Amino acid sequence: MQQIKELLDTSKRCNVWLRIDKHYLNVYVRITERCLNGIMHRTLDVATVEVDRRHQCQGHFTNFLTEIEKLAEEYRRVVYVESICRDFLFDFLDRRGYKVMTPDTRSLAKSFK
Repeated sequence: MQQIKELLDTSKRCNVWLRIDKHYLNVYVRITERCLNGIMHRTLDVATVEVDRRHQCQGHFTNFLTEIEKLAEEYRRVVYVESICRDFLFDFLDRRGYKVMTPDTRSLAKSFK
């Protein structure tokens, strides 16, 4: 997660594939700004996540997401999870407080105040 923290520390927009060994996953993240419900927000986007097949269904994505949310809160960013393809993931994020912020998309966001 140090990799993502370092990206946030630069305050520059970027997008990059990262390997997070501790959670057995590859993730495509974006540090940017986006208009959500008509308001510009600084966001930490999670665009694609690939959990190693041998480690799926063991809570690694949940643990990763918890750490992402802590970083977003610390850096005053909205976590934006885009293009959610699987219904169970959409429901999971909804239960964690994520909301549809861009109508007609399968993307959810969670804001920290």
